[in-house]
Amino acid sequence: MAKSNLHTEYNFSLRRKAYKPNNKEIGLISKTNFNLSDWGHKKYSSLKNNIKEHHLLKQKDRCAFCRKVLEGDGYHEDIEHIIAKSRRKQWMFTIKNLVVTCRPCNRLKNADNNLAKTFRMKKKFPEDQLAFTTLNPHFESWNEHLTIKDIFIEAKSGSKGLETIKLYRLYRYQVCINISRDKRMKNNSRNVDFVLDRIRIGILNSSEKAQMDKALKYFRKRIK
Repeated sequence: MAKSNLHTEYNFSLRRKAYKPNNKEIGLISKTNFNLSDWGHKKYSSLKNNIKEHHLLKQKDRCAFCRKVLEGDGYHEDIEHIIAKSRRKQWMFTIKNLVVTCRPCNRLKNADNNLAKTFRMKKKFPEDQLAFTTLNPHFESWNEHLTIKDIFIEAKSGSKGLETIKLYRLYRYQVCINISRDKRMKNNSRNVDFVLDRIRIGILNSSEKAQMDKALKYFRKRIK
């Protein structure tokens, strides 16, 4: 079986592909005085399902950030608010603030602030990629900021990649495992070499080092 070119597979965006609400849905989300509890209200369930189904299709069934393959229908996957709903309740149902992610990317990022300082006083959702300190797939492609080296996601120089990796914890060891699977090298001893090389470089912080130790343990158990 031919190996995948992940630089090609991972390089997609939602630019000009966002879900377009119907008239009924527009009426539902036209207000701006949302409460945090509105996100879980059943009257929005159909809208959220439609957004998830549409965006998942345009995201090639992959997480918007770590690029893990998600469930086929996305039923148990998360909708991520790029700007957390706890920070901007009025943008809770803004379509270009919503992407589909795996649970770890959504939960680990939590409510960290990734709205650029010059846009923090804006009341209207910014249709500008400069407004976000992390990747927003509605305005940018993954490859503009991130790349694959061996089995790791790395930031491109001068990009939002570093902040994206930091907030979504893309250095977690499970991401390495998923990339190795995408490369069809799950049980390959090179994975151990890659992780050892990364540890030897010595530029990892304590959290990253702990994740690399877990990755090393995982791969060593699976070498054939």
